[in-house]
Amino acid sequence: MRMKSWLAVAIGLLLCEGMNAQEQWGLRLGTYAGVNGLALNPASGAGFDYQVDVNLLSGHFFLETNYAWLRKSSLFGLGLKIGNLDFVEARDYDLEPQAFPGDVVFEFADDARKRYLYSSATITGPSALFRLKGGHSLGWIVQGRFAMGGQRLPNNLSYIRYDRRPDLEPFPMHRWEMGMVAWSEIGLHYGRQWQTGYGKFHLGLTAKYLMGYEGFYFQNNTDLDAYTKITGDTIAAEKMDLSYSYTRSNLGAPPFQLVRNGSGFSADLGAEWTFDGAFDPHQYKVGVSLLDIGAIRFSGEQVVKHHAVSSKPVVLPNGDFDFIDSPEDLDQMVRLFSQHTLGDSAASFVGNEYTLWMPSAISIQGEFGFFPFLWIHGALVQQIPHPGAAIERGNAIMLAPRFEKRWLAAGLPITLYNMEQLRVGAFVRVGPLVLGTDHFPGFLIPGRLSGVDFYFALHWPFNLTDADISGGRSPNLKGRGVKCYHF
Repeated sequence: MRMKSWLAVAIGLLLCEGMNAQEQWGLRLGTYAGVNGLALNPASGAGFDYQVDVNLLSGHFFLETNYAWLRKSSLFGLGLKIGNLDFVEARDYDLEPQAFPGDVVFEFADDARKRYLYSSATITGPSALFRLKGGHSLGWIVQGRFAMGGQRLPNNLSYIRYDRRPDLEPFPMHRWEMGMVAWSEIGLHYGRQWQTGYGKFHLGLTAKYLMGYEGFYFQNNTDLDAYTKITGDTIAAEKMDLSYSYTRSNLGAPPFQLVRNGSGFSADLGAEWTFDGAFDPHQYKVGVSLLDIGAIRFSGEQVVKHHAVSSKPVVLPNGDFDFIDSPEDLDQMVRLFSQHTLGDSAASFVGNEYTLWMPSAISIQGEFGFFPFLWIHGALVQQIPHPGAAIERGNAIMLAPRFEKRWLAAGLPITLYNMEQLRVGAFVRVGPLVLGTDHFPGFLIPGRLSGVDFYFALHWPFNLTDADISGGRSPNLKGRGVKCYHF
């Protein structure tokens, strides 16, 4: 199978493994994090070391799955071939490699692990954080976000394994789900700081109003003992309990239209403890936070919800669905599926509204300062399960050394994603500009290419006066005001 075009590039990037910038560590850590640090722990706003942070623009893109990858490739190498990229499936290449000189080899996973997929993207627009007198902090954040995920996808549906499975051989299928949501949010932040006998204690809350545009989810609600591939690309199951819903506002031909189909609320909550030590402003810090606790309710004419249930065996001739080649065919596919499995094209339809939970998580953070300019950070992010349809977030454990001065900072985050993939990243801040990735080798070193992830920010932390507005001189400033960056 040989492919050429930007469609092949998109498929290649969508099926990449191990990119671990899910939390964008270079944006969230350190003295200068400001507005961007609220996304990891909103209590960091109350402990911010400057009086004002203005975020002009920041963002990230992340995509991770253990379904497939590109062999012996790097992003730099692919970039040199833009306009002349050919892709070939690994099984075809291995049979006759001389027939595909210079092609990029596309390889599917063939192991016993459960499959997972998580993708996210964020654009943060003009936002600000203010540290006020009396230990208070206020701020706002404006974002556009996208998330897609499934963390326990059946290994039995892996492309290689399913393709090689003999016909008429039953195999099990466990419960699983995946979903997608695109939304924007407006968040208001409040934080509070208290002095303690050993340092400071911070609490923070970011309450967010959510505006949902597009959403999709699929749930297999029952465990199956006998799922069977039948000759002729037909499949059969002993029973069926499937839930699936989606928005229809952009299933037609381009251009894409931003249509609001739902709304909801979510919140980030956090606490931090800092401990005095050999240098200012603190030497130890630990924190805990709850992230993206909330949901979006989709409703209206462009929203459909389906539930297909059968206690009897069902047979689905996949060949009847060969006509599907674009999103425009989704409605017809759903009606045909209902006809084949329930005997009525409208039997699965439930209504015009459904709820999607956000990719919620609990996070624990810690940092230790060796010198005023050298730190070591650790963090754990663990997804929180929901009772209903949800976007399943990936889990991550991170350890990162960080060098930080006023005009320059750099770090090397090491991340273990989903207890499987270990990746080394890098980030740098020069004045107000932050650039980073948590899979740095993939950019330059040819290998098992995981895809691309990156993040950036342009923001200014500064002081309006040289006094510490919490009641004294700011210890880390040594009695001097910190001016805005100048160029």
